[in-house]
Amino acid sequence: MPSTRPRGPVVPESREVIPMACPLVCRRNRHERTAMGRWILQQRLERCRRDLPRVTAMLPTVAAVSRRWGFVSPSHFSRVFRAAYGMSPREWKMAELTHEGRQGQKC
Repeated sequence: MPSTRPRGPVVPESREVIPMACPLVCRRNRHERTAMGRWILQQRLERCRRDLPRVTAMLPTVAAVSRRWGFVSPSHFSRVFRAAYGMSPREWKMAELTHEGRQGQKC
């Protein structure tokens, strides 16, 4: 019996990426003169940035996190992440893990 699961990258449902109604998003973007595609990319990058330091069994690598948020190409993800945050996803992950470790230490 064939599987009912779709093949290809797993893209989060639109309600995860776009938490508000489309008309509101469109009005907001028109007002801010931001293209819808750019806004969605920014939201996906932000979710990746948030998830990178959260190492779990389901998301153990940078590539797994990027795939979770719909990035098919690791090199494309790395380029747009670096352009947005000034460092590679791996550098961001390590910096955040180091920062969290320092916060847990007592002086």
